Amino acid sequence: MTRRSPVTDILTHWSAITGVAGLAFYCVLRISYSVYFAHYGITPETVGLGFAEILAVSVAPANAVLLVVILALMLKEAVRTSRPAGSKKRYRTSSMRSTPAARPC
Repeated sequence: MTRRSPVTDILTHWSAITGVAGLAFYCVLRISYSVYFAHYGITPETVGLGFAEILAVSVAPANAVLLVVILALMLKEAVRTSRPAGSKKRYRTSSMRSTPAARPC
């Protein structure tokens, strides 16, 4: 069985993930606007912030966050696959360092 990359899974379900993330950003923005404008005794719709305007503003950050996540996963996958299988990082230990010859007293 072949192991699938997380990037492949995200790209496969991109529209659903974007929709859910956009909805989450919309809810946060809608509540924030409502709380802010409530101090002035008005609603977001009064100043022209309806459903469509808030949704349009919320989708861009959702896509930006998802793109950053995808790029991070792709970078992680590239680093993982760039090393040959079974190879491990080897560090020099202090016992391997060459030490200068001891001077006679």
